[in-house]
Amino acid sequence: MQLFGIRVTNTRSFIRSLIPFFIGGSAIIAGSFSTYAAKTPHTVLKPSSSRSFRDVLGKITSPKCGASLEKTLADFRFDRWMWRPEPNLGGKNTFTGFAPDSFAWGFATTAANGNALITIQAGGSNASVAIDAKTCRFDAASTVSSLIVGSVKPPTDRTLYYSWSTGMLLSLEGMPEILQVAKATDSKIVFLSDAKLTSDEIKIWRSKIEPKLSTKDVRWLSLADYTNDEVAGLLARGIRLHYPSILLAEKGYIQPLSFPGHKPADAWKNWVEVSSSEISKSKGAK
Repeated sequence: MQLFGIRVTNTRSFIRSLIPFFIGGSAIIAGSFSTYAAKTPHTVLKPSSSRSFRDVLGKITSPKCGASLEKTLADFRFDRWMWRPEPNLGGKNTFTGFAPDSFAWGFATTAANGNALITIQAGGSNASVAIDAKTCRFDAASTVSSLIVGSVKPPTDRTLYYSWSTGMLLSLEGMPEILQVAKATDSKIVFLSDAKLTSDEIKIWRSKIEPKLSTKDVRWLSLADYTNDEVAGLLARGIRLHYPSILLAEKGYIQPLSFPGHKPADAWKNWVEVSSSEISKSKGAK
């Protein structure tokens, strides 16, 4: 098969590319965020599966702690984050959270001693808020606030992130389609290459694609760059769940989770428009 004049012979299995590599809860608590982000694709979020921060606090500590802790932790603004259960990662009382206005993200979980831990990842570093489940008191690392405040912010211009791999042919076929969508929706594009691709493979595809671009509003990043705060935040939001996956950022806000799988250009365009509207409503409500 040929795409952009290149013969593609890599036919790695679709199934193999979707196998999730889950790590244990102890590794999460120890801060293995780069491993998690690099190897763990998220399942697709259903709207009903998101949780309020008060509910999360009640689950990882006790119901009586939820309301009081929500108030005392207000300065961290965790109530603005989107939280979702992650039972496969650390048990039924484990949640991942995603900031709406930065690439920061983290975990909330019940530790082995029964106390709770909220660990935040941003800027290549992590810090934790430790909560005593009996007294409902917390001890926060001094870097938690600075990590959140100082984390990389999403683009203000409408930007589409698009993951691709030579092992997933539909992600290559979708490149000209997503460029059409970007033009129709006045979006910039960030192409995110599979971490397994070599620099030579990436150069070949760039050399074929870039001359066809009608805009210079295109960036190229590798998902192998786990220390890049933007890349780490995108990986945590499931951008490698499938090749391709897309994710929208605009007005300094970013979606909590990616939209996986190849779709017709019209479907992608509609998704961008709906997602943009949701971001605007979310921004206006905060």
